[in-house]
Amino acid sequence: MNLSSFISSLKNFEKTRDKNHFQEYSLGCFENVLAEFRLFARIDSTRISIVGTNGKGSTAHYLSKIGNKFFSNIGLYTSPHLIHRNERIVLQNDTITDEWIEKWMESLDKQKLKLLESLSFFEFYTLIAIQFFESSNSKFQIYEAGLGGRLDATKLAYSDYLVITMIGLDHEAILGNTKEKILIEKLGITTDKTKKIFYILQEEKLNSIVEQFGKQNNIHCIAFSMDPRLDYLENNFLYSKFILSEILGKKIEVDITTIDPPKARIEMLSENPLVIFDTAHNPEAVKHLLESCEIKFKTKVWKVIVAVLKDKNLEEILDILNKNDSISEILLVKSDEFQLTEKKFSKLKIIESIPRITENTICFGSFRLYEKVIKQLKDNY
Repeated sequence: MNLSSFISSLKNFEKTRDKNHFQEYSLGCFENVLAEFRLFARIDSTRISIVGTNGKGSTAHYLSKIGNKFFSNIGLYTSPHLIHRNERIVLQNDTITDEWIEKWMESLDKQKLKLLESLSFFEFYTLIAIQFFESSNSKFQIYEAGLGGRLDATKLAYSDYLVITMIGLDHEAILGNTKEKILIEKLGITTDKTKKIFYILQEEKLNSIVEQFGKQNNIHCIAFSMDPRLDYLENNFLYSKFILSEILGKKIEVDITTIDPPKARIEMLSENPLVIFDTAHNPEAVKHLLESCEIKFKTKVWKVIVAVLKDKNLEEILDILNKNDSISEILLVKSDEFQLTEKKFSKLKIIESIPRITENTICFGSFRLYEKVIKQLKDNY
């Protein structure tokens, strides 16, 4: 079994960004595959689904890290990955291995192997996550949605709790061109197994949509209020602690300093010069990132290295950066996979590779930028 070749053969819509695929997509085929693998027969576990535009990854991270103090064998499924695809599936801090996946696939008959060939990359990894957690007797499982909710493969985890993070405009061609439409699409991940919905207080119209949805579907909704004095990571940590306190029915006393921070979320890659990496890739996430850096690092002037995929609102992101007094220069990475602009911005410079970093720099955007920045920093020294 050549696992890399098999995975390369699967349709990967994270890479192709094919919006037409989602217009015709249904969960029926994937549901049939899960049934063939008997993955609807659940163990006595607690499952959480996470949806939202911004903050899903860090909230999932903190839920698992805090949860590790109260549960054994916590399963965490996230996407996309930073460097290796197996980062998506973690059990009690240990990442799944190719060897485990290969051994499991080698135990299957030809009919089931054929079924796997019909899956997309995301469906395959969702199935592997459920199989891995169930076979490992995981009592607490966290599933971060890939894109939306109603048609997301993780919906078929049939989670007990839904966690909604910040809602913003992203993937409008697939999810809708307003925050309200996007929120409704994400609420569609609920099933008859959903007991509670946790959500962050935002605009009143969004709050009302969640509460009305809860009433219509007999699901209890619990709101959380962000603290504007804190950076977004601190807020997502407190949100995660709040959620687990509600689920466990007791107050949780855990300090953020005792928890390893998530990768690529205001991650300090270097102290001198100060180099920060973040996966912010839409205008609202960029605003939150800049606000968080101002809170966390006070008054610093930054260079910015940015790269986003071709379905993002690059010009609005550049406009935010160009108007920010703390940004001295914007370096936009030119690549076949990243988006460029013909619009002129006074601080903007196009680069074909990551330069030697000698000044305080915020690097952000696509997950695919992370490895390039890491490599350059290694070359720096």
